[in-house]
Amino acid sequence: MNCLGKQSCKKSVIKNEGNVFNGLRIITPTDTSENVGAFMQGCAFCGSDTSCLLECGTHVDTCKDSKCLGNCQCMGSACPRNYNSIPTPEPTIQPTNETDGNAINNGGNGVIGGTTASPIPTLQPTPEPTEFRNETVCDETGCILKPYANYDVICPHDIALCTIECSESAQCSEDVIIIADSTDVQLVCREIDSCKGVQIYNTKPSTITITIFESKGGESMFIDIANPDTTLSVNVIEVDGFAKGTKYVMAIVI
Repeated sequence: MNCLGKQSCKKSVIKNEGNVFNGLRIITPTDTSENVGAFMQGCAFCGSDTSCLLECGTHVDTCKDSKCLGNCQCMGSACPRNYNSIPTPEPTIQPTNETDGNAINNGGNGVIGGTTASPIPTLQPTPEPTEFRNETVCDETGCILKPYANYDVICPHDIALCTIECSESAQCSEDVIIIADSTDVQLVCREIDSCKGVQIYNTKPSTITITIFESKGGESMFIDIANPDTTLSVNVIEVDGFAKGTKYVMAIVI
């Protein structure tokens, strides 16, 4: 994963649930004069079967407050001190129940001071409106799909190259779901918020390349790679490009 811009992968979460054959590498900028905080407050869950490498370099803010848990090594003088340790949760303090001297619990029957408490009514959930969704399907190699809000984007496994273009601000930011099963899938996020919240799912062997050019272009993006023969590359150029993004990986990540 390439986190190349200022705070480009801030608060990103990477969860490996399989065996990444070539290991998982998180790359941050070597020039930190402007591109600071690339993996700040990020977290990678590597597991025990996959070797992870977190590159933090020499700038203290590059990986500030970040974690790389499991089979992970950190490279650079700016590695967080406890990057591989799970924080100990604070103990929960139970509230103290103070009972009025005139109150009578009466065996938990809801009687206080001789008065029966009224039962709390059960609130029925308000039914959600039915969501109308669109669909765009790649039907030939070299297709270019341009989805908008509430789109299902299908890149079938029998297509050699499927490109998804999100070239407008916030174009794909509202409930866009991508099935990325073509041999080569390319997602291009060109503007601010253009791929914010996009969900990507993969089940077939594929090479998936995601390029995020602008600030928050892939913020809160969710990537679920279920095929161990898939290669995933995420290239983040600008500040907060993949901020708060999440990857579930059972694939080769470069």
